[in-house]
Amino acid sequence: MADESRSRFGKMVTGTGMARVVTTTLRGIGTAVRARPGTTLAVVGGVFALHVFLPPLLLAVTRKPWTYFTLLTPKGSRPSSP
Repeated sequence: MADESRSRFGKMVTGTGMARVVTTTLRGIGTAVRARPGTTLAVVGGVFALHVFLPPLLLAVTRKPWTYFTLLTPKGSRPSSP
């Protein structure tokens, strides 16, 4: 029972059946990539660009300006008030 899992339609899929499902899926993806390599490359490039550039862009846009600034100095070096 450990190697078995339920398929989408409820019937049991054994280890060899699962290998067939994976093989069929990979074969279909390969066919789609070979049919439209330019589209695949554009989608991969777009996802990569979003992955690299979107987080810094989002942080730059949503960053708040500083509302205060604190300067901590050692106690003995503070100027004394008159």
